Amino acid sequence: MLRVLRQAGKRIATEILITGGDFTRYCYVESADPLFGPPMLSVDARSSSTNGTDTAFASFIHFTCFWTRSCGELAREAGVDFSVAEDVTFFEKSNPDATETGCELGVPRGELQTKRFTLHRRHFAASFAARRSLPIRA
Repeated sequence: MLRVLRQAGKRIATEILITGGDFTRYCYVESADPLFGPPMLSVDARSSSTNGTDTAFASFIHFTCFWTRSCGELAREAGVDFSVAEDVTFFEKSNPDATETGCELGVPRGELQTKRFTLHRRHFAASFAARRSLPIRA
């Protein structure tokens, strides 16, 4: 983002950050580094198992808030408007539509999906609330 803002000059009016993929990765592996976040998914990342501690979620929250705040600060320094878009999945919807219900979205098909879906439902509100509470107005 820093490179793009520096090279683009005044051609950028607004920066929009979408961080939902970070939360999805966390739900796959239930692990996160406080600075680098959840590991990038690979074929075997979905099968790796962690002990799922509160510390892992706290590390994820630190990661997402740190980088969201940092992006907001960079935008402010560059004089660019900054917004955070909430990239949500089926699990965050309050009312699934008929197609989603008919396709049985959210119905787990196996142990790994059960774990991931449970994590999404358990943590999505806290994850989004943490970012919403950041004072990141550009």
